[in-house]
Amino acid sequence: MLREVDCKEWQIVFARTLQEYLFKKGFKNLVEIRYNKEGKLYTIKNKRLYIDTEKVEGRAFEIDGDKNIKEFCRVLSEFHEAAEGFVPPPGVKINVKWGKLTERYKRYLRDFEKLKDSQNKTPFEAALEPYWEEIYKRAKEVMKTFRSIQYLSALEESMKKREICLNALSRDTAIKTKRGIYLFGIFDSGYNMIEEDIAKLIKRGIQRTGRKEIFDIVISEYEKYRGLNSNSREYIKAYVSFPYYTLKLASKYLKGKEEDFEKKLEKALLKDNQCNLLGV
Repeated sequence: MLREVDCKEWQIVFARTLQEYLFKKGFKNLVEIRYNKEGKLYTIKNKRLYIDTEKVEGRAFEIDGDKNIKEFCRVLSEFHEAAEGFVPPPGVKINVKWGKLTERYKRYLRDFEKLKDSQNKTPFEAALEPYWEEIYKRAKEVMKTFRSIQYLSALEESMKKREICLNALSRDTAIKTKRGIYLFGIFDSGYNMIEEDIAKLIKRGIQRTGRKEIFDIVISEYEKYRGLNSNSREYIKAYVSFPYYTLKLASKYLKGKEEDFEKKLEKALLKDNQCNLLGV
């Protein structure tokens, strides 16, 4: 089956080698990428990338209820277990994401601090002002976790284990079939702390359902199949609670990369408050 994909050529090669590793480890919930008639893993037509895959009947997986979330938890935990320790063959690239998200948090926070005492405030800065202290306090609280010795030790342990994450969660990530959930969009996968994957699932679940108890549902379900470290809950809660959308918008504002900031601020604040699990 021919499918168009939005990624780089090297990511397709990586995804196929990861699939081979996963198959050997007994993980079968994958839409297999196959070599085409020319013996290649992809075809380029009109500057677009296409791959051949096995034919899988189903629909794009949606995180739209407890049942689907729990089912995805099982697949995610089994993926993490099977993928751990993967080393790409010589010449095959892999995403290395360890610590990159928290570094982005730091950059956003530095930009956010610049807006505190700005003179002659613009409409966006004036709209942000009533919320600045609350958002800043929450972001600083999160960063305490990511600067802790315990977190840095956990990050080092993840590196030693060579943990692999999906690193993305979208409509292209998986397909829901009668036989279960099959992962398709693994092109962004790579080395990272598995807590980030779990946090992405929780955040998406909260945003889709409006229920913060999704946090406990996901953690409980994941641990049925694969244990977490003693401090993992704290790290996951920090990832979910970081006011990412507001700080990202503020950073773009300072760089002059967007318009309609006041209108977008309301949505950003709503999303961030929806996912605040810290009570700060």
